Amino acid sequence: MSKPREITVKTTPDGFLGKYLRAINGMLNLTEKELTVLEAMINIDRDITATKDIRRMLVSQGVASSTTVLGNSIKALKDKKVISPNPNGKGYIYHPLVVPMTDTIVIKFKVDGE
Repeated sequence: MSKPREITVKTTPDGFLGKYLRAINGMLNLTEKELTVLEAMINIDRDITATKDIRRMLVSQGVASSTTVLGNSIKALKDKKVISPNPNGKGYIYHPLVVPMTDTIVIKFKVDGE
């Protein structure tokens, strides 16, 4: 059995979330637009998302060209189970995997059958 290989991805605090989301995107299967919307939503609020106020902010920031385009991205995030209805009321909550809780994340791949 060979020694585990470690790959370090250097980033800045501002670039961390985007690189993290792209690193786990093999599991999420999001389009580039969905990744951009998700990153922007997490940057606005790490707990609750897709409220009317957050949607307005995303359109005003130019993350989506219109509320219709944004609505399509949010529907795709719901369909892919990246966000789900907030059981406590307004908006949606994130799947725990997409909101990193520390600045150091370790992702391991275990290959069976070799």
